[in-house]
Amino acid sequence: MSDTPTPQTIAKNWYLVTVRDKNGEALADFFWGIVVEDRKNRFKPGDYVCSTLIVETLGDSLFRTQNTLYEGSGEGERVSLALRHFKWLRAGLSPPEIEALAANNLQIVGL
Repeated sequence: MSDTPTPQTIAKNWYLVTVRDKNGEALADFFWGIVVEDRKNRFKPGDYVCSTLIVETLGDSLFRTQNTLYEGSGEGERVSLALRHFKWLRAGLSPPEIEALAANNLQIVGL
C-alpha cells in the first residue's frame, strides 16, 4: 500500500513558477501546466491550469495547494516570474510566452 496521495489534477508541459517582487525576493510558488486529467471535473484535457498558492511540495512533481493536489506528468521546469507578469500566467499564457513578451517590453491590452 502506497503512502503517496492521489492527485486531483495531472498536467503535462508543466512549470513550478516562483513569483518574485521587484527586488527579486521570492513571494510564492504556483503550478502551471496543460491538463491531462482533472478528477474534480473543473478542467478538460488540453485546458491550461494555474494553481493557487502552493502550500506544500511533496516530491519533484507533486504539489499541494489549500484544496488541490497537483501532479506534473513528465519533465517539468522551475522558472521565476516578476510579480507584474503574474496576471498573464493566471490568464493562461505559458512561462515561455510571458518571457518572450517581457523580453520585448510588450503588453497585452486588457490585462
